[in-house]
Amino acid sequence: MGTWSTSINGNDEFMEVYETFKELYHEHDGKKWLYDLHEVDKKLKERFSDAMENPDLAHEFWFAQAKAFWEYGIDDDNAFKKVKKIIQSGANLEVWRSLDAKEKDIAKRKKVLDEFLTKLSRPNSKPYKRKKVVRIPPAFFIGDLIIFRDDKKNHCAAVVTSAYHDTKGSCKVHLLNYYAERKPAREDLLDAALLSIDREPEGYAFHVWSNRRTGNFHGFGVTSKKLKKSLTSFEKIGAVEFHEFGYFIDGLRSWHDMEEYTWDFLPVIAALNYRENQLTNQQAPRLRYYTTDMEIENEQAFQVIHAFKNHEDAILLSQTFKADDLYGKIGGIASDGNISVDLGIKNLNAKNTQLVKNILFRVFGRWLKTNNYIIDDFYSRISDYDDINKEYVDDYKRIDISISEWETKNLKESNKINKN
Repeated sequence: MGTWSTSINGNDEFMEVYETFKELYHEHDGKKWLYDLHEVDKKLKERFSDAMENPDLAHEFWFAQAKAFWEYGIDDDNAFKKVKKIIQSGANLEVWRSLDAKEKDIAKRKKVLDEFLTKLSRPNSKPYKRKKVVRIPPAFFIGDLIIFRDDKKNHCAAVVTSAYHDTKGSCKVHLLNYYAERKPAREDLLDAALLSIDREPEGYAFHVWSNRRTGNFHGFGVTSKKLKKSLTSFEKIGAVEFHEFGYFIDGLRSWHDMEEYTWDFLPVIAALNYRENQLTNQQAPRLRYYTTDMEIENEQAFQVIHAFKNHEDAILLSQTFKADDLYGKIGGIASDGNISVDLGIKNLNAKNTQLVKNILFRVFGRWLKTNNYIIDDFYSRISDYDDINKEYVDDYKRIDISISEWETKNLKESNKINKN
């Protein structure tokens, strides 16, 4: 379990169940509650069915539900009876022992559980009120290509990289390097690059602007509520589907993504930062590379892996990958679903970094998935080898060795599973 927290809510599974209950219980469409208690309970058990079948996690489900019921004064003692049985039998402490918790932590946990049961045994004199939470859809959805004009009537463009059905109807957009009098078509935007944000407008208070990152490919948070007050008109002219191992799935996060901006700010910042010749080594490739429109087939991915395993150079999407420049470590096994691929590439910073990363995300993702190694939690990190902290460099091995060692490890694990 890593760092032990003896508190009743010190477990990630507990908090996820507890927060999910509150989200469902408060949902309202403006006229009525979306779910009654029976429906909330049913949805919780469906969503956390795997946890309820796992003896290490099932207790957390019942603890979270019982706590929520008590806090809201809900007259349903099924969860309480479950919790009472778990605590009085000492079952949760046995789970902790099976996970190698220290005895002093188990003693603390026992005290916490006893106090929790005592609390649940008494009625809550000040139960929480059920608040109406009305969610609205985002103005646009993930993958939508939207265009708008600045004050000079030139067209600008953006792609929606995330969207949420929440209380504000939130979405995040990344601006594209398109700025022209002519109205663009979908293909024009696929061939546009992400807009590198290097200039801020005069007199505009940029949120946390000092926290810049290499490339400055920042997303901007906007909401349906603020769109109603916007003076700018926005039009969807098509959509894209992001690749499952594309860089939008694994990255392109910044502090800007967490801030909320006005829609009228987008044409201002888009016009200010447009560059006629934006594609340099340090800048983004075309949007096409992030989408399923520009695909890498399984056969191509395996050709690259085969080359790496044989310590040979590989070429893919006009990029050359030199075996002598690649170092890596690959972690995780087929049975646990957690796979990580960490690569160090010499002189990465002198290449088109975003494109190189995007290609290798797809290569390793496809290789692992086709071999049934994953993959809900595929994680990939690619860095310039010279930028890797010295304390970690020793873990990186030449790419052919790294791949071979990982395959050997997984072959052994597979044999173990088959024997069992």
